[in-house]
Amino acid sequence: MTTFGRFIKAAGLLGGGSVVLAILLFLITIIEHIRDHNVEVFYLVLLAAVFFCFGAYQAWHDENRKYLAIASEKENIERKYFDERPRLGLSVHSIEGPKAWMEHGVPVTFEIQHLGGRVPTSVRFDPIPSKQGKFLLQFDSIAHVDPPHVKAMNWDVIEVGVPLLSAKDREKTASLKKDMLLLFLKDTPSLLADLEYPLVVNFTDGEQLRTQYFHLTFETSKYRFSTNTA
Repeated sequence: MTTFGRFIKAAGLLGGGSVVLAILLFLITIIEHIRDHNVEVFYLVLLAAVFFCFGAYQAWHDENRKYLAIASEKENIERKYFDERPRLGLSVHSIEGPKAWMEHGVPVTFEIQHLGGRVPTSVRFDPIPSKQGKFLLQFDSIAHVDPPHVKAMNWDVIEVGVPLLSAKDREKTASLKKDMLLLFLKDTPSLLADLEYPLVVNFTDGEQLRTQYFHLTFETSKYRFSTNTA
């Protein structure tokens, strides 16, 4: 078989993705051909081939090291950015028992807190519907939640289909918030089981819109909101 024929056969066996290796085999084939005809030229070509291979390997090694360094730096930046995403915590402080609820003006309060990462801005809360959909528990938006401050979450219960009150009217009806909250909780087929309500928090992280989820649970047996919001 001719030298060129052996090269073509090697390239075919190795596939198109291994052209470099096929070329190397081609060079080895040429060196073997020279060795059979001229020993001195053979050693010169062999030495040149060694330097060529070393140079090619060194160039590949340097490029590969640069690529790995860039990839590692990118991964570290992405990991750091992910680790510094805003994390919020929700606290619930609730009076326990029907009698205490009736006697207390504000039987439950809600607070949101910055737990870590960047400061979230434009914090908004999705309205929470009652179990039968007649009422909505709505929290006011908050401009930002920054450490170490704990932000009180102002809320209202709105009857579906009824026009929203103005800020002035909301102040006048503040004493009715507890009664509206009770109507919200009682708007359910059964008060035997605990009532769970998902709370969706939307906020801005730089230029990214993000969402965090909490759960409000009203423990009917203890007549209170649970402190567990996970």
